[in-house]
Amino acid sequence: MYFPGSLAFTALWLCQSSIAATRDAVANLSSILNRQDWSPHTEISIPGESEFTNATTRWTEYRAPTYSAALSVGSEEDLATAVELATAHNIPFLATGGRHGYSGTLGDLHDGLAIDLSSLNSISINASAGTLTVGPGVRVSEIYDPVFEAGYQIRKSPATYT
Repeated sequence: MYFPGSLAFTALWLCQSSIAATRDAVANLSSILNRQDWSPHTEISIPGESEFTNATTRWTEYRAPTYSAALSVGSEEDLATAVELATAHNIPFLATGGRHGYSGTLGDLHDGLAIDLSSLNSISINASAGTLTVGPGVRVSEIYDPVFEAGYQIRKSPATYT
């Protein structure tokens, strides 16, 4: 039995308040995102959905950010719209490609918007100009084969030689 003023009652109340606040944040963010006309390949997901897990899973859970929704963008225009919406509504957001980055401050992002860039994974090589252009969803391991097939190599920087 819980008695008002007891530590157990206070902990239960705080837990319920936190759950209610999270539900409100998810509902608010979902309603903002659902009012937009996104491209056909853009997906909105919320906690509990498999798409959400796919869009937000990180290589480590240490100081991981928390999200109220995830937006897997299907176009650069949708990315720009997502950033504009988040900024206009004071929604914290984090745009990620491979989700392998690390920063001690990521854990400070709470109930934000995850913007998944993994579908923006284009790789373009202009062999005559000797340039490589990659989209924000490209992982480093995906660059090697196209660069090699174009007749180039990726070298270590001289600073990394021992």
